[in-house]
Amino acid sequence: MNHLNLNIKTSILNPEIIHFETIDSTNAFLLNRNEFKNGTVVLADFQTTGRGRRGRSWLSKPGQSLLFSTLLTGLPPGINLHGFTFATSIGVTRGLQEFAENKPINVKWPNDVLLNHRKVCGILVETKTSGNLPQKIVVGVGINVNQPPEFFSGELRFGTSLFAETGRKADRIKVLKSVIKEIDKAFADFLKNGFQHTITIWKQLCPYIGKEITIDTGKSKQTGIFRDVNNEGALVLETGNKIRTYFAGDVSIAKEKAYASGN
Repeated sequence: MNHLNLNIKTSILNPEIIHFETIDSTNAFLLNRNEFKNGTVVLADFQTTGRGRRGRSWLSKPGQSLLFSTLLTGLPPGINLHGFTFATSIGVTRGLQEFAENKPINVKWPNDVLLNHRKVCGILVETKTSGNLPQKIVVGVGINVNQPPEFFSGELRFGTSLFAETGRKADRIKVLKSVIKEIDKAFADFLKNGFQHTITIWKQLCPYIGKEITIDTGKSKQTGIFRDVNNEGALVLETGNKIRTYFAGDVSIAKEKAYASGN
């Protein structure tokens, strides 16, 4: 373990990050320890048990991804914790723009960022509660940076990386600085202006609203028109003359390559 100072200005996240070459999980590290302050960021070159949403594994080779988690404590009562997922998506999307070489980069409900309609980033938010209140929130982020195109085959065929899309290897620390700055801004904006404000911005970055999608909840699949994300962060789906809402599920977009929500 060592410390890495990003030398950037932030209001919430600590730019002096904790860095591991290898760790089991950056999320687990922050969830299971109590000595760290609000805004702590932990970065790893490789995770042996990296996790994604719905218990999935995050597949990565050492040094090719950005794998980090942020710690948030002392949050106001009643805050909608889903806001941190949407805010993180916004921050990652904005932070990756300068490295995408004009390839389209956008968000996909509930927790992905897509580059050229393929998954480049997954987000996992976990909480530890005390009574009915969140004691701490940990936001885990995995960004594919320098994996070659051939890495994305088989079950990973709907994923991508900055390198796979642009043909250029990126400086991972430069990418990290840009992403951390933008996530910090998005967190501050969410905490100041509220959940609905953040959802409004998120929807501006999502080109799939109004398109036909299929949502897989693990128990059933439903196809319809993606109409909205409501004030609670749920996906609103129109199927015939019915309106359905979903709080979780994997979304695939008709006639697009952005299928498995993955991690």
